[in-house]
Amino acid sequence: MQVLQAVAANPLQRRIRRDKLTYLGYQKLRSLSRAAEAVREVPGCVIECGLALGGSGIMLATELPDRPFHGYDVFAMIPPPGPNDPAKAHDRYEVIASGRSEGLGGETYYGYVDDLFDRVSDSFARYGVPTGDRIHLHKGLFEDTLDPQWPVALAHIDCDWYDPVKLCLERLTPWLSPGARVILDDYSDYGGAKKATDEHVAAHSGFSVERDAGHRVLVYKPRA
Repeated sequence: MQVLQAVAANPLQRRIRRDKLTYLGYQKLRSLSRAAEAVREVPGCVIECGLALGGSGIMLATELPDRPFHGYDVFAMIPPPGPNDPAKAHDRYEVIASGRSEGLGGETYYGYVDDLFDRVSDSFARYGVPTGDRIHLHKGLFEDTLDPQWPVALAHIDCDWYDPVKLCLERLTPWLSPGARVILDDYSDYGGAKKATDEHVAAHSGFSVERDAGHRVLVYKPRA
């Protein structure tokens, strides 16, 4: 199955996976590519909340070359889950915090890398999308850094737990262009991410909900 998925992937997706720059499988990478294609006529920038090793951000920045890209991450050990996250999230974090989490392909888990920001920046440059006028990486907690002041066409939220997913949705929604897409990577993996997403959709009109390769995709269509 993995071989068939690799054959269906495009060369950029295969290279990113080969270079061990993303935890996303080919199905989710293709889902992101479909979202990028869907917003080509939608004005606004691309935002990723939770870059990890940078692979999916590199892909989005490459596939939408005329858009500003803003990536947000602590570029260090991720913050712990909170009371709205189920036991699975706390068990996973205990493994991470104890130093026992394994990285991709036997490499060091990215959260243990001291110079992660520099490594991710170097990866963007190596793929031809260097930081600068168009590509912006923001280091720190989302509550301190995520403050968009521009229209948003596409947002990829990949931050696991209830509190960060909730915060990202709250801060991004006022800036979404009509037709914008918000991709929730962890909706089907962590109960806190699902809870935050479901609550936000219930409290805010204008979202239609789609499923694509394990992602939850929110399409913003505000009423006139």
